[in-house]
Amino acid sequence: MLLIEKKDQPQADQPIIRRPRRERRLEILKLRRQKKKLERKLKPFLIDTEFDNSNVTAFGNFHLLETFKQAIDFKNIIGKNLSLKKGANSLYPTENVLDFLIDANCLGYSRFDHTECLRIDPGYLKFKGIARFPSEKVFRDFFGSFAVEHLKELCEINRKLLHLRAQWEGPKEITFDIDSAVVTAFGDQEEAKKRYNSRYKGRLSFELMACFISGTKDLLYIDFCHPDHTPRHEFKEFFQTCESLLPGNYMLRGVRIDKGFFSEENIALLEGKHLEFAAKVPLYTNLRAYLERLPETEWQAFGDDMSITRKRLLLNTWKHDRYIDVRRLKIEKSTKQMALPDAAFYRYEVVLSSRLERQPEENLAWYDDRGTCENYIKELKYGFAADELSQHEKVRNHAYAFAKAIAYNLTNFFKAVALPKEQSSWQAQTLRRKLFNVPGAVLGRTRNRRVKLAPNRFLEHLLPVIRSRIQDFLWFVANAFQPVNPALRL
Repeated sequence: MLLIEKKDQPQADQPIIRRPRRERRLEILKLRRQKKKLERKLKPFLIDTEFDNSNVTAFGNFHLLETFKQAIDFKNIIGKNLSLKKGANSLYPTENVLDFLIDANCLGYSRFDHTECLRIDPGYLKFKGIARFPSEKVFRDFFGSFAVEHLKELCEINRKLLHLRAQWEGPKEITFDIDSAVVTAFGDQEEAKKRYNSRYKGRLSFELMACFISGTKDLLYIDFCHPDHTPRHEFKEFFQTCESLLPGNYMLRGVRIDKGFFSEENIALLEGKHLEFAAKVPLYTNLRAYLERLPETEWQAFGDDMSITRKRLLLNTWKHDRYIDVRRLKIEKSTKQMALPDAAFYRYEVVLSSRLERQPEENLAWYDDRGTCENYIKELKYGFAADELSQHEKVRNHAYAFAKAIAYNLTNFFKAVALPKEQSSWQAQTLRRKLFNVPGAVLGRTRNRRVKLAPNRFLEHLLPVIRSRIQDFLWFVANAFQPVNPALRL
């Protein structure tokens, strides 16, 4: 028989011994004294809140943007070009709804529920001269009524805005910077498809195509690639649309495209138009093998880690051979690569350009300038949330993306007109943080209205400059949006 030692069993619950009342009372009194001491310490901070101030605003300098919009008659541009009609009992006309939505996007509120911040801001309502702001449902219903023809009207509103800027700046030669970006689809989105997505691998996505005007940073046109196509399949139609939207006094000089648009058909299209162009060439396996076999004598060194060459090649199944400019950059050896100890490793960048009279390094540098287009797309995505697609239907998503594009171009136009050169390169987030989204109080009525801000030496010097520049811009507006001879201002 196996004997198991019996461990001590837990005893039954012991009766609770209550301490004397005097001890407990002294402890409670000590705790109360500690709490009162904390209350006296925190009294200057834990203060009462009142909700009766109808002057405060989170957007103390929004009036500058509203002044600019009123000067160019922005709401009238919307009203003349957008034919979307609302019900007879609607409180907000179509042009007002889109105008409010543009304001929200300029101030950083890209989601419909975030627009409630403007609805409860009394200072913003005073700036706009309105008694109430629409709820988020109004904006949802607004885009729910959109059809394909209304997309064309939004495109026309954007074109009119760019046309005004072109009139103000005068004739110039410009270059198209065309790029594409993958936009992740969240939820059940119409025409979403699995594409290469570096951030969310294997997720349903869209391919966003954008054309920017180099120099002005303006977004000329934006579109979504067909789910069964890639950007290179839709380049011809996209490019022709961009050409048709170009302001009359801008002359297209050149085009720079990313490798997503690269194909012989697209290159032949640009050659047929006699435009300067530069296109990034995908690093095909056979192309890379050819470059790796080139002798060192074929490369011209630029520094210790870079070398450049120009070669005439027949790429893949192309009908005609063309010149390519190649940059070779020395990189560190990967731990996964097996090679001889003294072997060198390189990264290759290949550009096909029409500017054969230029040196290869000049063409590569010219294409590198297109890299700023990546920054424009980042500002469009992170500053105006163009990659937030929440409308499920393609037409509604495209319409809201175009509304954000209009807000982006309006902000660019404002910066060019009102901001000094040192601040004109501010991105949207910086513009909001340092200028627009500054708390203040809106005092007075109509003509005697003024804004009170907290002491800020930077804004104290900047705001008079902005006011002066806007007043100079009014000469252009007063002259029917035509340039004014400086002698007439005297």
